[in-house]
Amino acid sequence: SRPHLGPDGPARRRERSVETAAYLAATTAASEAFEALPPEPELSVVCFRHLPGGRAVAAAMGPVALDAHQDRLQAALEASGDGWLSTTRLRGATYLRAGILNYLTTEADIDALLERLRMLAAELA
Repeated sequence: SRPHLGPDGPARRRERSVETAAYLAATTAASEAFEALPPEPELSVVCFRHLPGGRAVAAAMGPVALDAHQDRLQAALEASGDGWLSTTRLRGATYLRAGILNYLTTEADIDALLERLRMLAAELA
């Protein structure tokens, strides 16, 4: 069976992308190394940021340094060829922005992305 085909296919593909985005948001919210905004996305877009050293250490960095970290992390991911995220400004802060457009994206893909971001952040430190 191919649930992504047929008259309900487009709706199912969108639903799957939103589910995957929700997984990304929930996983980042549950992590000491990330935070998401909003914590529960309504669409297949998730804005999140890496918190180097965890929440307390990242808070002590100050907003300018934390924003610069997001920019460096986005550039490092792009340069690695292992993924692509954009950045955006929300509530005066820089966030990584993931748009889950491919309904074939899996939770394992999300886990691999977050692990790659952790590794790149460690390399940047």
